[in-house]
Amino acid sequence: MKVLSASRWLLAATLAFSAAEAAQAQSYPNRQIRMILPFAAGGAGDTFARPLAQALSQSLGQPVVIENIVGAAAIIGTQVAARAPADGYTLLMVSNALAIGETMSPKRGYLLMREFTPITQLNALSLVLVTNPKLPVKSVAELIALAKSQPGKLNYASSGVGSIYHLPMEHLKSMAGIDIQHVPYKSSSQARMDVIAGEPSMMMDALATMQGQIKEGQVRAIGVASLKRTDTAPDIPAIAETVPGYSGDAWLGFMAPAGTPPEIVNKLQVEIAKVLATPEVKAAYRAQDAVPVASTPAAFSTFLKDEIDKWGKAIHSAGVPIQE
Repeated sequence: MKVLSASRWLLAATLAFSAAEAAQAQSYPNRQIRMILPFAAGGAGDTFARPLAQALSQSLGQPVVIENIVGAAAIIGTQVAARAPADGYTLLMVSNALAIGETMSPKRGYLLMREFTPITQLNALSLVLVTNPKLPVKSVAELIALAKSQPGKLNYASSGVGSIYHLPMEHLKSMAGIDIQHVPYKSSSQARMDVIAGEPSMMMDALATMQGQIKEGQVRAIGVASLKRTDTAPDIPAIAETVPGYSGDAWLGFMAPAGTPPEIVNKLQVEIAKVLATPEVKAAYRAQDAVPVASTPAAFSTFLKDEIDKWGKAIHSAGVPIQE
């Protein structure tokens, strides 16, 4: 009986495994796919996931079902997804919150880049820095100058410590070298009401949420957190025009359990990109001041690592308590 050498056996096994993966990818999908959203139903995740799931169901020829699995600041839903088979039939929606959680909750039992493989960044959602009109500033440059002339005297509101409306302000403070005090609230709505009333004097919020108040003059928009001006509000400068390199937008994306075959990951990215390019989805995203992205798995991987690093530095710089 002929005996294969170790190297030939390894090559044969590798080729067989690759052939099996290719066959699996060609037959994928042949049953229902579930999208796990570790966020509450009715929020931003649902807004963008539901039209995507419906379109993917049609293009893939299989049902794509959304499951909102909430609890423990997105930890429970993420843990469920991490334990799912790596076969392409379970997708996890990820966001700033999960990138922030890498530093905020180090003992949660998983790491995004270890337990999951990136598929694509879905979109970028514009945040905007607004001030009460009584604050004597009309630009980011004027705000920085005022803050430097009165260190520790200005304050800003957010929806809570470690939130996506808190850390972008801390990131700005660090990059601009200013001292502005944080006033945390239990909800964005209460923070928003108090900024409109005049105290605290500013906050970072979703552009889509603040558009009405900006148009009515209840708040003054002085900068968006994206690297460039947005198509829906081109008159609002990007903060990066004054603080080069600054970015703090919110975002959503998809990952799959680690070990999911690359052919399936790439197929999912291509199908999602097709859906995001349709006029219907573009219009729906534009209505929410969101920009479709559809990055490659490699690009999304780099982006995620940068986001985890950026928010980790912001957390440590602000002295945010780590959840042990």
